[in-house]
This record gives sequence, structure tokens and C-alpha cells, in this order.
Amino acid sequence: MYRLLLITITLFIATGSALAQDGSNYTSRVALTEGLERFQGTCGGDSDAKLGQAVTRLRASLDATIWADADKDALNLSNGVGLFANDEAAADDLQRVASRKGNCVSSAVEALTQLFELDLDLADGAIAESGCDTAECSRAVSAAVAKRESAVASRSAGDTRKAISELGEAWSYAMDGAMRRSKATICHIPPGNPANRRTITVSSRSLAAHFGNHGDHFGTCSFEGSGKADLGLGSSSDDPMAPRGRAVKSKVRITNDGPDDATNMEITVDLPRGTYASATTTGDSEFDLATGVWKIPYVESLTTMELDLEGVATDELPTVTARITKSDQVDENTGNDAGTGMDSYSSAPVASTSGSDGGLESNGDLAAKIAARQFARAEDTRLGRVAPPLRRWNVASKSSGLDAFVPSAFPAGATPWVTTPNDLIGVTNATSALAVDWIAPGGSILGAMMVLETAANAVYEHSKVICDRLVGARVAALRVVQIEGMPFVLAAMAHEDGSVDYAISFAAYDVPGNWLLESRYRNAEYTPPSANGRTVNLQVWSVSPSTTVDLVRQIVTDLRSGRGARMENPEVHLPMVIARTAEYRDGRLDLEIDNMSGATTVVLAGSHRTTETAPALAFREAISLSEGVNRLSLDIGPTYDLGFTVDYGSSLSMDEVYVSDGAWG
Repeated sequence: MYRLLLITITLFIATGSALAQDGSNYTSRVALTEGLERFQGTCGGDSDAKLGQAVTRLRASLDATIWADADKDALNLSNGVGLFANDEAAADDLQRVASRKGNCVSSAVEALTQLFELDLDLADGAIAESGCDTAECSRAVSAAVAKRESAVASRSAGDTRKAISELGEAWSYAMDGAMRRSKATICHIPPGNPANRRTITVSSRSLAAHFGNHGDHFGTCSFEGSGKADLGLGSSSDDPMAPRGRAVKSKVRITNDGPDDATNMEITVDLPRGTYASATTTGDSEFDLATGVWKIPYVESLTTMELDLEGVATDELPTVTARITKSDQVDENTGNDAGTGMDSYSSAPVASTSGSDGGLESNGDLAAKIAARQFARAEDTRLGRVAPPLRRWNVASKSSGLDAFVPSAFPAGATPWVTTPNDLIGVTNATSALAVDWIAPGGSILGAMMVLETAANAVYEHSKVICDRLVGARVAALRVVQIEGMPFVLAAMAHEDGSVDYAISFAAYDVPGNWLLESRYRNAEYTPPSANGRTVNLQVWSVSPSTTVDLVRQIVTDLRSGRGARMENPEVHLPMVIARTAEYRDGRLDLEIDNMSGATTVVLAGSHRTTETAPALAFREAISLSEGVNRLSLDIGPTYDLGFTVDYGSSLSMDEVYVSDGAWG
């Protein structure tokens, strides 16, 4: 009977050994443990007790190998230290049985052989899977290999208990090495949502958090879920209009509003050429300045990660735009997935102004024109006249008329609407007009443009800078930007409600063969060519400088794909003395003048009228300035309207200001 039982357990152990060779460590351990358990009571005396203790120890080791077996990864022992400690104690019990005489000696020896092979399999697997790519990892794995060889020598000397202890040390060294490599592929298991597990690659610095807080493990997931994550993307710059040479900082932010964790994301960041030299990221992510790709292994639900960029402004705007190009999860709300110089379109605190509100001349008759327009609009309201209904603009409507200048691509998520005011013709020098607003789903205006045709030898007399400043806006910044190799003047107009219009104005001359483009700060600096067939004037503005630049770039691209577009005189100058704000009130002219030229005196020269019907009188005032911002209040007496230039002695460019005593806007 004992001989039969001995044959049975030997075969059971041998079967387990074959399974171990197939890579199923857990299954082999179950076979060994159950075989020994059935053999209890056949050895007699203390041997039975020792065998029972060994079975108890081996059963305690089983749970630690389920995970490793399921994912075929020896690094994923749920408690490797405990497993080898239990196996060491079991080996001690088996060695005691094997050292005695009796029917159980051969079975104990065979069980020791099998147990050693199973633990050697785990140690070898951990060493092979360590995947070192750092010196620290290689040193730890070298120590693991040395302990593994020592274990083999101890086993050959007949001390399996010591050998298993050394294999445990080898496994620990290999695990330590794996934690020190630069990156590791792991299975991320979101807390409370194991069905949404995903395979991700993370840096070593975050492994402890993943294993300690999430229950993640090395290797790929045995299955992967999908899940949903509402990802919001935004970008911002500390100085979006920074001139060349100024230090700048920009930020890109990704927010996961859940409900699930987001994994394996890639965000493409469009960077201005040569501006940013350094980048830092939060969390376990990396950014490539050369490609502009931000790789993020995971963003937990209801958390945020950020990318910070630092550099020096060039001829291009320092603003950055970003878009999500890859994610494992389904994002059903894509309206906030584009970062375009603000937190996101949907969360923009204020909107741009509408094209339906603009369009008046900024020469000496501006006050009268505004008064006439306001009277006409009041009459329309009194008589119940209804303005033409808004209509959506469609790219299919592009023709050879003013529609041809509306860009065929526009801000993501926005819908273009035709908003042309019906009271421009007759009170301005425009012969035809078209206005378009780009409106977000929530109703806010993301951008607008006006296209106005004038006589061939004239440009449109409305200047957005002058007229916006007239109604209380501040000239926050001016700079020249390069678009498709051509310079355009970009102005930031900050309104009293907190909104900022980033505006570009330029003229397109219909000359033989193509369109000749020109962008200047002052209307007086424009020079329509003699061979011009007609002049088309464009004013484009939006809630971010990058969006405005993109819109103008699309206009230029569309023109070039048609008849062609070029610039003949690309040198553009900006005034170095600017009236940031200008307001007339109760006989006084209040000015905020920014002196960037170093001039000590400027001359305000122009004309004014004391009443609506009074003749225009010359106006001249010499004022002293210090460098930087000067706040002045000049007593100029009763004034109906006043237009003047700010002459600081430069022939290249100067600011032009218009004020009036009316409550315009």
C-alpha cells in the first residue's frame, strides 16, 4: 500500500514539474500541495506532522502566484517576500522528512526538487523580465544573478532550504531593478473600476504609487476595458503679444472630468518656431520639444495635468495651441478638446465683439456719422422696422464677391453667421460690406470679421483701434506678426467688460494677376497702387491672438490658391509712443500715453470743433513725457470732437487718436 501511494505522489509531482515547464507555476504548485496533502498520514509519527506543516506553508504561498500566473509575469507576485519565506519553511520541513528512514523519504526528496524548480522558475522569470535600461537597474539585476547562482550551488550541496532563501533574495533584487528602470509597461487598474483596466507605459518614479495605491502590476493586462472620459484641454500664455526678445511662459492643461481614468493619451502642441527652449510636466508624462508631442500614460478621473513651457519670443506669436490626438477612452464631449489660447472655448469668461457693431469712419466726421447712425437705429425701433434676420454662412457660398474673403476654415466648434449691419452704406466710404461672426455652441462670439469694398484709390476710413478706443477700449498691445512670410499688424484691444479683441486689419488690392496685400497701423500709411481695380478692406478679430492669426492665415491661403496673393512693401513700422487710452470729459482730455521711444516731448497735432456745426480749428499741444507710462489730463475747453496724431519725431509711424463728447457705443 505504501509503495502504491509513493508511486502516486511521485507521478503527481512529476506531472506538476511538466506543467511548470509549460510556464504554469500556479498549477504546478497546486498539484504539489494537493499531492502532499493526500499523502499525509502515510509516513507515520513526526514525519506526518512535518509533512502537514509543509502543506500549510505551501498553501500560504499559492495566493501570491495567482496573479503572476494569470499575467505570465514573475514580477507580479502579490507577496514575493512572503512566498519565498513560506517555501523556505516548507523546504525545512521536507528536508527533515527526507533525512529520516521510512516510506516518505523518496517523496520528500522529490517534493524538494519540485519546490526548488518552481522557485527557480520565478527567480529566473523576474531576472528575465527586469528589462534594464539604467545603470541602477543593471547593478540590482547583477546582484540577482549572483544570488541565483549561489542558490544553485546550495541546492547541489543538499541545502534546499538555503537555496530557496537565496532564490527569494534573487527575486527581490530583480524586482528592485525593475523598479529602477526608466520606464515600465504595467496594467493600470482604476480603483473601484477594474473593468476599465488598460495597459500603459509609465516612468519608474510613479511605479510605487501605482502598485501601492491602484493595485497595478507589471506587464500587459489580461483584458482591457474602454470606458469614458470627458477630457478638457486649454492653453494660455503670460504675454500672448510679447515682442521679439522678451521672456515668455506658456501652459497647456489637460483635465479629466471623468467618469473613468484616461489612459495612453497623446496631445499635439503646435509651437511657434524657435520660441520655447525648455518644458516641464506634472505627473508621469513626457514632452518632446522637437515634435511637440505630449505623451501622458494616464490622468485619473477628476484630476489635471500641466505642461509648462519657457522661452524667448521671436517674430511669431508666443501662444501655443494644442489638440488631443490619442486616448483609449471614449470622449463624448469633444467641444472642449482644443486648447487655443484660453482655458477652452466653452469656458471663456468673455466673448469677442460682433461685426454687426462696427464699421464707422474714424476721420473728422466720426461723431456726426455715429450720431446719424444712432438716430436711424432709434427710428427703426420706434417705427417697428425689423433688421434682416441672421443667416448661417456656408463655405459653398464663396464666390468672386466679398464672400471669397471669408476663410474656409474657422475656430473648432464655431458656426459662422452673417451679421452685416444694414446701415453702413451711405454713412461710410464703403460701397459694399459683409460681416461674419463665429459663434460657439453656448452663444458666445469667438471671433468676427468685416469685409468692405471701397473705391480703388482709397482704403476704408474706419480704424478698429481708433474707434474701439473711442468707446472706452484700451490699446493693450501692438506687434507685427509674420503670416505666410508676410507682416501684419496685430492689436490687442481691451474692453471695459473685460473682453479683449485681438485684431488684424489689412487691405487687398485687385491688381493684374493677383491680390496685393498691405497691413499698416495708420490709414494714412496705406498706398493703393495706381493699377488697382478695386480695394477690399478686411478687419479680423477674435478672443485669442493665435485664433486671429489662424483666420488671417486661412484667408491668405485661400487667396493664394485662387488668383494668388503677395506683399510688395513688407516693411511695417509701429509707433513707439502710444495713447493706450483717450477720453474727453467736461473740457478735459485724459490720456494714458506709453512712451517707449525715450522722447522727452511729443506734439499732439490735429483739428477739433467746439460744436457740431462749428468749423474745424487747428489743434496743437506740446507735452513733456517721461519714459514709460504717463497719465495726463489736459484742459482743452469745450469740444464736440477732436482728432490728432501723437508726433514724437519719427517719420516711420505715429499714433492717431479720436475723441468726442458723445456717449458712443
